[in-house]
Amino acid sequence: MNRNISNLYNKLSKLNPVIIIIIMIPSFWFSWLYNSRIEFTFFLTALKEVYAEQTEPPLFNFDEMNTTSLYFMFAILYSVFSVVAVEVVSSFLYNQLYNRGSLYGDRTFFKNVIRINVVFASVIIGLFGLINFAFSAFSSFSSTIISFLFYTIAHIVSFYVLKESAEINPRLVGTVFLFFFRMYFSILTIASVIAILRLDFKTIDFDAIATIVKLPVIILTAVAIYFLHLKKLFASQRYAQTVITVESNEKESPPNEIFKGFGF
Repeated sequence: MNRNISNLYNKLSKLNPVIIIIIMIPSFWFSWLYNSRIEFTFFLTALKEVYAEQTEPPLFNFDEMNTTSLYFMFAILYSVFSVVAVEVVSSFLYNQLYNRGSLYGDRTFFKNVIRINVVFASVIIGLFGLINFAFSAFSSFSSTIISFLFYTIAHIVSFYVLKESAEINPRLVGTVFLFFFRMYFSILTIASVIAILRLDFKTIDFDAIATIVKLPVIILTAVAIYFLHLKKLFASQRYAQTVITVESNEKESPPNEIFKGFGF
């Protein structure tokens, strides 16, 4: 990784975590605002189904409420939920990897690197969302596939920043990458399958096509990451283990202090 990029991350990671978390909220809001019509439709439909089953008068009448107001409200809720999810997942990752001896650095640097890359990815996704004004059909793919690709890139960059900053044990670098992405792709695959099962195949539109296409894109991306990154990292891991083992064997044994006074 370029030294200037590493220096940039080292400077940004020294920011107060509270400041970065506050920045994450509007960045998530911006990324979601023009990209997540599919998620909003699922959410609104589920709410209407829940309130339709109630016998008492509902607290909110969703049929009378302005859809745009609901959309903005849900965008804020999504932003807060996303920040909480990032904090929980990054804490879980750090605890698991640190307890296994895979990490050397402190919690703040580890989490700040992930937070910063999530902010960068969210802003880029939000900028792509602006294209939706000109090409409405593009929004379906922007909200599913493009978001997935840029958040995946954010995770990869986070890993390599931590690797270059000597935060990751070189003898376990492949294992860390595998643990990092096995959880990430498992969650995405399960969510994608659930989204496909919820589709009404009687009416196939751009949203449905984008939802269906996302699953093979996830699988192909996982395969590409395996061949482009994971295999090389495991080779690097084996090399580091060999070098460290050889260096340990070449060290001279300490003198036997017990018999030193007897001329031995």
